[in-house]
Amino acid sequence: MKSRWFVLSVVAAGLLNSQVVRAAEPAQAPAAPGVKSSSPGQPGAKASEKKKKEKERSRVDFVVTALPASLLVDAEGDKFSVNGNRMSNVYMIPSIAAGAGIEVGDFYVDILGGAGLIVNDTFQSFLLQAVVSATYAFSESFNLGPRAGIVYFTDPDFTDDDSVDFDGAPGYLIGLQFSMGDRIQYVVSVDLLTISMDANTDEDSTASDDSLDIAGLTFQFGVRGEF
Repeated sequence: MKSRWFVLSVVAAGLLNSQVVRAAEPAQAPAAPGVKSSSPGQPGAKASEKKKKEKERSRVDFVVTALPASLLVDAEGDKFSVNGNRMSNVYMIPSIAAGAGIEVGDFYVDILGGAGLIVNDTFQSFLLQAVVSATYAFSESFNLGPRAGIVYFTDPDFTDDDSVDFDGAPGYLIGLQFSMGDRIQYVVSVDLLTISMDANTDEDSTASDDSLDIAGLTFQFGVRGEF
C-alpha cells in the first residue's frame, strides 16, 4: 500500500514539475499578418546580406563618352581682332573620350582621356583632354557630381587672317555632370573653361592683344557607355 502511494506521489510530482517549466517559458509573439519572419539562417536574410555585399563591392568598367552637341560661350566677348578681323565668342566643341570607370557602392569615378575640336567661323583647333569626374547615384538611373580636367589646344588657327599664329596651350575646366540611364546613359555637363594662347603676328599686321584669352561656360550633351 505504501509502495502504491509512493509511486503515485512520484508521478504527481513529475506532472506538476512539467507544468511549472511550461509556464516559465516566454511566449513567442505571433507574426503580424502578411509579414514573414526571417532569422539570419533563413534564405530571405541570406539574400539580403548577399545583395548588400554586392552593392558595397567595387567594379571597374571600360567607359566611352561622346559629346557631339557641345557649345562654348566666351564670357570675355569678341574683343580679340587682327587687322580689323574680329574673333567670334561662340564655339562648337565636340569631343569623344574613353577610359576607366570605377564603381564603389553608390559612387562612380570616371578617369577619361580623349580628343575633340573647337571651331567657329573665325577660329579652329584640335584638342586633347584628360577629365576626372566623381558622381553619386541618387537613384538607379540618376547620377550627379563634379568633374575637372585639362584641355590642350594643339594647333589653334585664326582662319580669317593668315598673318597671326597662336601657340598651343593648356586650358582648365571644372564643372558639374549628371547622367541618366543604366549601362548606356545620357550625359549633360556644364563647365567653366579657361585658356590663354599667345598670338604671334607679322610685322605688317596689328593685333588688339598679344594673346587670345578664353574664359567661358561650356554646355555639353551626349551619351556615355559602360562595357
